[in-house]
Amino acid sequence: MSDRGVNSNQFTVLNVPTAEVAGYLSAADVGIAFYKPTFSRLATSPVKVSEYLACGLPVIVNAGVGDSDAFVAAQNVGAVVKDFNEGEYERTLAAIETLLAGEIRQRSRTVAETYFDVKSVGLKRYSRLYEKVLNRTN
Repeated sequence: MSDRGVNSNQFTVLNVPTAEVAGYLSAADVGIAFYKPTFSRLATSPVKVSEYLACGLPVIVNAGVGDSDAFVAAQNVGAVVKDFNEGEYERTLAAIETLLAGEIRQRSRTVAETYFDVKSVGLKRYSRLYEKVLNRTN
């Protein structure tokens, strides 16, 4: 950050126990999940995105990583960076500022619970998948 001219009083880097991570994330204004859009990332669903949403944060993601860009846009829970340049960053910041002026924290949490909750979504989907697999082999 310092190499990029960001003043040290504008950011914090910490190493905290796992149990405290959600509290620190919840104190933030936005989550950023940038990944290099390579071939292997086409089928990636970054866990960071769901973690940020669960903490009530809007997210900024870059295009070309799994379906994160389409998901974030469709659910209106963040902004998508389509190109890494100053103009695109300014557009993205404006979009995030608009979201922050609304009820984004509750919407982010609701989206996380609806699509990523381990108990109500994950377990049911895995259970159905295993049932299909077991029924095909019997």
